[in-house]
Amino acid sequence: MTWKTLLVCHFVLMLEIRFAPSEEPDRVAPGASVAAYRSIQEALDANPGRKVFVPAGDYEISEKIQIRRDHSGLFGPGRIVQTNPEQPILEIEHASGVEIRDLVLTRARGKTETKAEAVLAVDCRDLVLDNLQVRDNRTCSGAIVLRQCVGAQVRHCRIVNYMRISIDDRTANPDLGYAFRCIDGTGIVVQDASRSVLIEGNRIVEESLLPTPEVKRKHDLGKFIKRNAKRGPLIGQKAWDEQYVNNWHQGSAIIVTSPETTGYTQILGNTIENAAQGIDIHADHVIVAQNIVLDSFMGMKAMHGSRNVLIIGNQFSKNDLWSIGLMPGAASHAAA
Repeated sequence: MTWKTLLVCHFVLMLEIRFAPSEEPDRVAPGASVAAYRSIQEALDANPGRKVFVPAGDYEISEKIQIRRDHSGLFGPGRIVQTNPEQPILEIEHASGVEIRDLVLTRARGKTETKAEAVLAVDCRDLVLDNLQVRDNRTCSGAIVLRQCVGAQVRHCRIVNYMRISIDDRTANPDLGYAFRCIDGTGIVVQDASRSVLIEGNRIVEESLLPTPEVKRKHDLGKFIKRNAKRGPLIGQKAWDEQYVNNWHQGSAIIVTSPETTGYTQILGNTIENAAQGIDIHADHVIVAQNIVLDSFMGMKAMHGSRNVLIIGNQFSKNDLWSIGLMPGAASHAAA
């Protein structure tokens, strides 16, 4: 066989691969675009179990977008703008194989502070969140929250400005008994018996609400707003009398929690800047590798009985308290 014949065969093979029919043609709606419907929700409802394209442009919503069908999803360069601070942007429940790709998720100017999530996924299997930009979802919850999810992947997403001024209320805990003003907020949350989750290649950055002396004075950070009649044994007398604590930078860029039920999580190759806690682990069988954590209060910690946690090849730079903290915590069992 001559080299010319080989070249022709190779070209034909490439054409066959390039134009081969999809293995799952029913799951991608040909021509299914949000542009053909009155809303994103209507487009999803009209194309159950399929991926819907969101063209470039702004799409304002006042109610959360809901996905409940297996193999549904959204993709495209569109920008979804939530105008209602009481609502999440996107909620995915009881579904398998959902994919959300390439979108920008944000909140309207003046409506960025919220108690809700940008993406909330509950009881999902094989969920993929890929190349999303989540901007200005300033919440004391999490920008992306996974609960009871198995086999989920959160990868190559950019989460920017996810923290807010909040109240950390510990009055219900008799060991503490006070509430104080703080910076709070979390980028990615994995909890409530989530298993085999991959968190890879994300960039989680707080650009504006930084723990500076100016921000502290402006918002009275660390000051009590209420306290119980009796001091809890875990707070010192000096702090109780001064009605001030210095741990007013709360939240985490990434937290994997729910001890003994959440596990087998991979946290790989993420970049984190200006977090309170870069990576916070309260779970079993976790790999933390090749991450970069810059300018945070603490680089990472693993506590509350976290077992079989591998911490490999990370860079922790310019962190205030510690780079890696390993400690028992209230949820730990006694040594055996």
